[in-house]
Amino acid sequence: VFTTNAGAETFSDLQAMYQKQVSDMSDDEAQHEQRKLLKSYMPLIQRALQSKAAQFPPELLGRFDTIVPFSGIAVSTRYKICKVQLDKLKQNVLKEHGVHLHIDSNVNDYIVREHLGANAANSGGGREIRRRIDADVVSKVAEVLVKYPKMKDLRVTVLGHMSWNDKNDNEGTAEIGVGTWDGIDRD
Repeated sequence: VFTTNAGAETFSDLQAMYQKQVSDMSDDEAQHEQRKLLKSYMPLIQRALQSKAAQFPPELLGRFDTIVPFSGIAVSTRYKICKVQLDKLKQNVLKEHGVHLHIDSNVNDYIVREHLGANAANSGGGREIRRRIDADVVSKVAEVLVKYPKMKDLRVTVLGHMSWNDKNDNEGTAEIGVGTWDGIDRD
């Protein structure tokens, strides 16, 4: 196994095209589309590896059985990762604090689409989802738990407007809110 960033520019173009085409496909459809795109881009990737900038001699490249470029994860997979991570958070908060955490479905959209967008493929994928949950959800849940230690039910939702599904709005006002069913704490 040999890894390199050589050819990354060529592959990033492919990734951008891939993300645009598969954003709303199922995992199986996305994998099929990825294979088709990769097959068409493979000659470009091979040329990039043979370029002077990569500095790989043809003798070395001839020893490779196959080239397997890293690819980002589909949006549907990001949603699954987000759901698993949020479910773990709910279990942990219940176990550690005896608090039932109710997470609105729009929180998934906020994490997966509003914050990560098309750049998730190049920003750590599942790891970036985890970081966003820690920064945006866990921190606010912790603040409310400290502020209201006797609370037994918390709601996590998105406050404000998300821009990911509004082509005319590049800057949403959305933020995570955590509070009781009656009200959500805002900073």
